[in-house]
Amino acid sequence: MLPTSELRSRLAGAGLVAVAITGMNVASYGFTLVAAHLLAPAHFGELTALMGIILVGNVAALGLQATTARRIATQHTAAERAAVVDAARRATWIAAGAVAAVALALSPLLQNALDLTSPTSMVLVALTLVPLTVVGTQAGVAQGNRRWGRLAVLYGAVGTGRLVFGTAAAAIDAVPSVVMAGVLVGAVVPAVVGWPLLWTGSSPPDDSQSDDQTTPYDSRAVLVEALHGTHALLAYFALTNADALLARIVLSPHDSGVYAAGLIVTKACLFLPQFVTVVAFPDLAQARDTRTRRIAALLIAALGAGVIAGTWLLPDLALAFVGGSEYSDVRNLLPLFALEGSVFALLQLLLYDSLARRDLIITVGLWTALAVATAIVLTSVDTVAMIPVVMTSAAGCVALLSVLPIRRRASPRQ
Repeated sequence: MLPTSELRSRLAGAGLVAVAITGMNVASYGFTLVAAHLLAPAHFGELTALMGIILVGNVAALGLQATTARRIATQHTAAERAAVVDAARRATWIAAGAVAAVALALSPLLQNALDLTSPTSMVLVALTLVPLTVVGTQAGVAQGNRRWGRLAVLYGAVGTGRLVFGTAAAAIDAVPSVVMAGVLVGAVVPAVVGWPLLWTGSSPPDDSQSDDQTTPYDSRAVLVEALHGTHALLAYFALTNADALLARIVLSPHDSGVYAAGLIVTKACLFLPQFVTVVAFPDLAQARDTRTRRIAALLIAALGAGVIAGTWLLPDLALAFVGGSEYSDVRNLLPLFALEGSVFALLQLLLYDSLARRDLIITVGLWTALAVATAIVLTSVDTVAMIPVVMTSAAGCVALLSVLPIRRRASPRQ
């Protein structure tokens, strides 16, 4: 049992992070809502595509966050944790430059594929990914050290920066390139706010190691681990976002719109318990026992069950949340979408548990589930209700396989 003071501290931290993540998501939704009103439909579609590219590119930041948090949480002294920060900082500059370079290299292809109105937009996307990658490492430092107040401020700055500067840019000139300039400025805000997190005031240790040794202070090892984590997170994002694209392919325009409305509930159930995984991750990395994972899973399941029950008992209120009577066809299916989002949230916890143990076999399961679910939907599905059934089943199978009592070959903890 945890001491009462430590338990209170963790509950307070979880509350802070929950409020901050909710605020960040609300601010991001607010920016999207304002942009939808200020931009012409064609320009809004282009902006949505550009923000989708940023979402994919930001997976590298999440990989760095998980790697940094895990390595800090497994150290025992302040000097060791400071050395990890120094290594992570050096790795971040390399990763940020690489992500931006890839975006720039792909810009001619994306310019044509997405029919962008200005080549400047992709340059701005590439530049935006630099501070966002830096913020990922900053968040990892705060998370690994359990500095929940600082992490909450960082999350709040992410949402506020995008809402304030993105909205201001749209009000000045409602074209995608100008709005992206505002998004870039908004991305710099949290990087500035979190800047002190990357500076320890200590001298970094020597990175030179023998060929068969790495330490938590080796920036090359941080990059390699972050790359593996990014791959796993990319597989997760691909699986949990594939149904929106598949629905567009196999359903009629009307039904795909109905499905998109149901996905609002799915995303709500996915993001609502996100704070549980964030707060639990340092303990998962320390691997004291399986109690943390069990408690976190129960909390996520309870929150999901609450939303499922709410959409079933109050369907009209839930329908108003997703768009109103215009989307009445999805009214009775909303509990199914809530179940899908809840299973996705549980799978996210298990994925981060695997990252904490450096056991990435789950990545194979995620890609396999995506391939199987895609094949089933494309060949056998033609109704709104069946797609969340297929996706929930695929995610559930991966979750079950990841907790089977088999011997795992996890890499040594460092």
